[in-house]
Amino acid sequence: MRSAVGMMQLGRLGGTVIRAPPGGKRQGPLRQGNHRRRNLSTHAGGGGEKGSKPSTSESQSPFSGKRPAAYGRTGPSRVGPLDRLGNLVRSRVASQEASGGPAYRPEEGSFVEGLEETGGQGETPLNWNLEEMKLSPGLGFGFSAGGLLFPYFVGNAVALKRLGLVSDETVFAGSSAGSLISACLVCDLSAEELMGNLLEMYRQLREEGTVGNVRSVVETYANMVFPDDVHVRANGRLNVSITRVNKQSPFLQSVYVNDFESKEDLIQALLTSSHVPLYMNTKVTSTYRGLTCVDGGLGTNFIPKPPCEEPVTICCFPNMPFECDIAPGKYSECSYSMRKMLQYALLPPGEDKIIDLFEMGVSDVLDWATHTTKSPEAGKDRPQE
Repeated sequence: MRSAVGMMQLGRLGGTVIRAPPGGKRQGPLRQGNHRRRNLSTHAGGGGEKGSKPSTSESQSPFSGKRPAAYGRTGPSRVGPLDRLGNLVRSRVASQEASGGPAYRPEEGSFVEGLEETGGQGETPLNWNLEEMKLSPGLGFGFSAGGLLFPYFVGNAVALKRLGLVSDETVFAGSSAGSLISACLVCDLSAEELMGNLLEMYRQLREEGTVGNVRSVVETYANMVFPDDVHVRANGRLNVSITRVNKQSPFLQSVYVNDFESKEDLIQALLTSSHVPLYMNTKVTSTYRGLTCVDGGLGTNFIPKPPCEEPVTICCFPNMPFECDIAPGKYSECSYSMRKMLQYALLPPGEDKIIDLFEMGVSDVLDWATHTTKSPEAGKDRPQE
């Protein structure tokens, strides 16, 4: 089994353990080349008999529930990716506990110790009214700009929830695609619903065209997915990064919007945060509350820090020259080059790649969780890299 030191990469699907050689490429639970979809039903219950179903207790997780038809794997002998990832998370958590780490206690539903503080917040963040923001106590998560790499963030969100790190008080910050997943987390949307709609949305973009069409398609799905009281749930917890365009210095000014007047106001904030010039709707800028703005990642908040005392930052691109806590390639080799990730960020990937990105997001959070546990014997953080 994998120890909390993280010296050996391990992928586990039900009762099958796959180890990669030291320094080798990550072989995730469903990233096994041509063997990826073979004999999946035999692992549905964590290594039980073929066709056996997980116990009731195992199915009560963010991965359970009815699969949308968009998955295309709904037969009795097929298990959807989210169902299998429920066992993945449990096996990874179990391996941490077996090695003596204090990472996850199911009865308490959270990391009880071992999360290291990320450090100072740097410059004090400003809200929409250009007022300095107070830091909230506890843990918070900030998601980078990412374009159409949204499936990676969905995987992050699923793993963070399964590990008990998201509560009703958790604060979030996001730029562009990162603001969208932050809003989904605030609303506690299910992974099944998100992935189902995501597959349909990307299919629509592939069929109708992407450049200049993204804003209208995202707006349609946002209105469909978010509840009518999304602005009420988001006030004070969701921090949407928007870059204001000024006529004098600073010409590009990053601010957070965290007070929303209505569902429509919140959705427009998300769309403004995601406004890549000439890409979203062929316009260079966007207008929000009467002011000219652009994508939230174009200012100083490409990877925004949530305004809290223990910020955790997440980036969906590998090998970026920015400091962050969770990212592809940070703890194990990324399966895709930066060039390929940029391609997926601009043009909607196919369904197989969407699932790959989702699984990568889950695995990277679990790698981070492993590396941020403390050793009870040494009384200090274990080696991080």
